[in-house]
Amino acid sequence: DWDTQINAAKHAFNKCMEISHSFSKEDILAYKQIVDEFKSADPLRKHLSKAICADALIQNVNDQTHHLIGEMQEHMKNEFILQTQLDKLVQVGIAFPKFASVYKEACQTLAKQLTNYVNNAKGCLDNHNFEEMRTNLESLVKALSLQFHLISLFDIKQEITNLETQMSLISTKKKKMTPFHLFKLKNL
Repeated sequence: DWDTQINAAKHAFNKCMEISHSFSKEDILAYKQIVDEFKSADPLRKHLSKAICADALIQNVNDQTHHLIGEMQEHMKNEFILQTQLDKLVQVGIAFPKFASVYKEACQTLAKQLTNYVNNAKGCLDNHNFEEMRTNLESLVKALSLQFHLISLFDIKQEITNLETQMSLISTKKKKMTPFHLFKLKNL
């Protein structure tokens, strides 16, 4: 009976952790309640050595959160999936403080990706590759909805503003150049 209950709880939790499913506070609290019930029954395990214990449920949370981070890395350009996955990790971290670091890890991974977009955009500006620069800037704009998760790690709006300022400076310099300067630039 316990094994059946644990397997049902794991199945329900795992279903919620899938990309296509949403995750509510009630979902994680229901899972936590089952974990707590089985933790309180751990002293009885001496007599029921074959029964699954609460540790199996905690291990399942660990497995699912790390699987979720892997999926996030595969969907780094889809801000809707990222938002859903980060929201799930927040809820898991609240219910299971031991897993709060997984959320931080996911946010750091996202911040690194956004930093790559900024660095790529700067490189494109330096090389006057404005089409590629625009692509990187668009990726940053799409990620604006994720700012809540990046509060102390990465300021998306500020980075966009910095890139726009650099682009304006390049545009202003280009307008001030004489035909002779433009000829020299083209021949470099």
